Amino acid sequence: MQLVATVLSNGVERIYTYNKSDFEQFTEIEALTPEEVLQMR
Repeated sequence: MQLVATVLSNGVERIYTYNKSDFEQFTEIEALTPEEVLQMR
């Protein structure tokens, strides 16, 4: 996936997305939904 390669090559470890399941196979990236971020407050 091109997006994952770009994210990893730029040192990004966490992303926010409505499509969390698209990133579950990539253990190097923590994917959170906007709802999960709001619950962290």
